[in-house]
Amino acid sequence: IARSSRWEQIVLAEDGSESAFAARKLLATSPLFTGKRVRVVSVSHVRRPLLSGVTANVYEQARETQAEIETDARVSYDRLAVEAAQELSVAGLHASAEARSGDPAEEIVALARHAEADLIVMGTRGRGAVTRALLGSVARRVLLSAPCSVLVVRESHLR
Repeated sequence: IARSSRWEQIVLAEDGSESAFAARKLLATSPLFTGKRVRVVSVSHVRRPLLSGVTANVYEQARETQAEIETDARVSYDRLAVEAAQELSVAGLHASAEARSGDPAEEIVALARHAEADLIVMGTRGRGAVTRALLGSVARRVLLSAPCSVLVVRESHLR
């Protein structure tokens, strides 16, 4: 979706998937992006368990386990963002990394607004209509709410 012809400030959404790798590869190899500024964002989204109706002891154990899971996810997603930024820097882009936690679509769009991005680049798994309706689509939500152009890359197109 092209909303502008400018591509100076780019946000790359990195989630560790094959489609995100394809989007990163496109940025790293296409001469259109050489020398551009890229902010790599990786968003950890850990769903909280439903804990109503459990005993206080079980609740406390679940809360502690949830905190550990969230910490591990943040560390993992931070590593993803840093590795992607390093790869893009080696390829000739001016890349920086940022890890966030929360709803992925909301965080990607929020960063794009804050960074005054001209383009968001992200992968998509290309789910079918039924799966997308049940699980949602981060790419679709970003497309509908982004303040800038969005380039969605499917993994099958860059092999």
